[in-house]
Amino acid sequence: TSTEDASGGVLWLEQRGEDLGARLDGVVGCAAARGFGPLLLVGADSPTLPPSFLASALEGLAGGRADVALGPTADGGYYAVGVRGPASGLFDSVEWSTPRAYAQTARNAARLKLRLLELPPWYDVDTPEDLARLRAELDADADARRRAPSTCAWLRAHFEHE
Repeated sequence: TSTEDASGGVLWLEQRGEDLGARLDGVVGCAAARGFGPLLLVGADSPTLPPSFLASALEGLAGGRADVALGPTADGGYYAVGVRGPASGLFDSVEWSTPRAYAQTARNAARLKLRLLELPPWYDVDTPEDLARLRAELDADADARRRAPSTCAWLRAHFEHE
């Protein structure tokens, strides 16, 4: 996990915690304690994610219209989570890597009386079918290729003969 510091450098933070929820809580708390916010955590498995989705999250959080932003994925998880600051309990009892992760996190936000901004749905790459979808998107969409040039090059190099 990394975040830029005030001088424009990168500050690396070690992830700590038993599960993804504890690690997310930890990095949010550490970054917020260092004066960062709002915070946006993005999965690395959505390489063609449109930047406008992330901009919407940051605008909603920074503008005070939402306390939490979640980007749902087709498999029931999410590609990004944004928070205005620490949100103790947001990731409690979430069944990670299941079709219930998004709904459970959204329920936690409601229980904590946090205003939720739902971002447009997207997909992440977890299965061979997801990888096929990514390859098809990159083959058909020049904008996607511009958003994920390294991913595109790697896929072409490794799947060129199929």
